[in-house]
Order: sequence, then structure tokens, then C-alpha cells
Amino acid sequence: MENTITAIELGSKKLKLVVGYTLNGKVYSIYTMTKPYGQLTEEGFFDFQRLVESVMSVKEINDADAKFNYSISECVAGLPADGLEIFQSKQRTTIVSELGKITSIDIKNLYSLIKNSSLKSSNVLVDIVPESYQLDGNRVIKTNPIGETSTGLVLNAKVHLSPERIFKNYSKVFENADVDVKRVVCGPLGAVEYLSTLDDLPQNYLMIDIGSDKSSISLVGKGSLYGVKSFNWGGDNLTKAIALKFNLSLEDAEKYKKIYGIDTREMNFRAPICTDTTGERGTIRYYKEDLNDIIYKGLDDFVNLLNDARTALLERQNQELHRLPIVLVGGGSQLKGLVQYLLGKVESTDIRVVAPNVIGARDATFTNCLGMILVASKYMSMNEDARFRANNMTRD
Repeated sequence: MENTITAIELGSKKLKLVVGYTLNGKVYSIYTMTKPYGQLTEEGFFDFQRLVESVMSVKEINDADAKFNYSISECVAGLPADGLEIFQSKQRTTIVSELGKITSIDIKNLYSLIKNSSLKSSNVLVDIVPESYQLDGNRVIKTNPIGETSTGLVLNAKVHLSPERIFKNYSKVFENADVDVKRVVCGPLGAVEYLSTLDDLPQNYLMIDIGSDKSSISLVGKGSLYGVKSFNWGGDNLTKAIALKFNLSLEDAEKYKKIYGIDTREMNFRAPICTDTTGERGTIRYYKEDLNDIIYKGLDDFVNLLNDARTALLERQNQELHRLPIVLVGGGSQLKGLVQYLLGKVESTDIRVVAPNVIGARDATFTNCLGMILVASKYMSMNEDARFRANNMTRD
């Protein structure tokens, strides 16, 4: 299948994969998959090999039910938001061609200038995201300028840098699995790129991505990602609290969380959600009010961490930004009653949950992967001719 792109994101508990393509600025899904690999860190040991084996296991897809057979030799890889830094860069180059025709060589020259200017950072340059190109006569274009005529070219771009430890660990997984990485995309950029294809969203907003064990808040201005802060809280915090209180397995606790969420309905008949018969006190019945109390307590912790992250993200920014509309993404955003809860806890009065509307990929867990396909299709990769390779891996 020509022009298809495979996006792989390694989440905290599962691999997420989307095979798709873009057409007229929209992303389309051909095939999606999730592959759980469970808890990767136990007693201080990080199970790196399990990640490698998970990637290797999806290199040959033979899905009889979907009638889909596909071999993966390269992909777009997702990086987490942890420690992501975003800077603005502006570089200028003289067009190589005597006729002034802009070619890919001129773009690569600009990318090289940006790479050299980023060497002073202790973090690793992982992506360059063009925002606009300026040609002769102060002509500004947003799209790829290849084929245009000019004596010089100015690139305004966002530069994404990730902690070296994270970059090396993730890239080493794909190297050991013998899958070439054609581009690295930080998860928040993928989500923002996908959201930019939707018609009913504001141009300026705060994006909150709620994962299974981590969350992040991103500042988005005119559809562009300006900054990200992550924090250690996810939907699993609620699942574990429910399992502990109700004496349930994590699987059953997750099921009850998804079914009920925050349930404030007034019912004529008060039926228990579940019962516990294992204790010395006999049968204990738990009701939706008990579940609400657990979720409220967990979400109170979430809001405290969210407010701290938002303060850090918007430090030295206009106070008005604290009241920007909020867009919720990620699997944890699907909790029933979450929007109503947050409306009473944060400054914004415009809060909405967004999940993909792409046929075959409507699960919120695929948001980043869909956007990663858009990024790979829309922007030239700084590693177009040479795949990145990492020589060392570190463990926490």
C-alpha cells in the first residue's frame, strides 16, 4: 500500500498502532491495534525487553477477521510528554539553485542551521515543526515552499527537545526490534495536529491529555503547540482506589469505573453496585454513592496536580490564558461526569471532551497516533536521509 504510514506509540501499559494515510489534510485509518504489555516497572526494574518483544510482535500483521495482512519495516514513533521543551527558532539560507528554485536541499540547509543552534541544550533535538516560510518581498507561506522561486528563504519553526534518557530508551526499543523510525513525534504534537483537522474547536486552548498513569497539559495558540507540562496522575489512580476499597480485581474495578463514572442520578430503587463477602463482618454492599466518593477524592488529587502544572506552564504569561477553553483528550478523559466535575474546579467555563471521529479509529486512545500520521505527511523529517540510532540505554 503506497503512501501509508504506520504510527506506533508505546504507552505506559500498551502499544498503540495505527496504519493510515492522509488525503486533503485529513487522516484516514486502514487498521488499528492495541497490544497490552502490562506494568513495565516492578521493584525498581524496568522490563525493556518486553517492550522490544511487543514491537517485534506487530511487525507482521495477519488479521483474518479484518482481512488485513501487512508487514512493518518502518514507522513514526511517539515520544511521551515528559520533560518536553519547545523553543522558537528562525533561520535564513540562500537558495542553492542559480535560478532561485527552492528544493529539498534548501530545507535541509535550514534544518542543519537549527540543529547546530540546538547543540547547546542538554536535551536531545527530536523534531522540527515548520510554522511559516518567508520568501523575497516579505511573501509568507505556511505550506512547503519547494518549487517556489526566491533568492533567500527564512524558516520560522518550533523546535522540540526531549530528555536524552527518554529519547535513547525509546529509540533503542525500535532499533532492537529492527524497525526503522522515519520520524519521532512527541505525543502532544500528534494530538494537536489531529485536533487542528476538526472544525468546531477554538484556535487557542489548553489541552489536557489524561493517560493511564500520567497526564499532561499543553498550551495551544492558533493551532500550534507552545508548551507542555506533564504530571504523575492517570485513570489508573481511580481504578486502583476502587479495587482497594471494594476488594475487587483491577479488571473489575476498571469495568465499574467505565460503566458508572460519576453517577449523580436520583434513583427510586437503590441497588448496590457490588458486594464483598470475603471479610469477617459478613456481606458488605457498595452503592454508587460510595463509588462517587472514591472518584471525587481521586479527581481532587488530579485537579491539585493539574493546577500546579498549569501554573508552571503559564508562568510569566498573561493571566487571561488561565481561562482559555479546555480540551480533554486521552483514554482517561472518557470518564462519565468528568466535565461537570471540572466546571466547578477550574477557571475555564468551556470544557469539552474530544475523541477521534475517524472511521475505524474512534477510540480516544488513538488520538496521538492519528496526529502522528498527519505530522509525518505534512512536514519534512529532519532525519529524512538517516534514521536515528541510539548506542546506549539507561534504566531508572
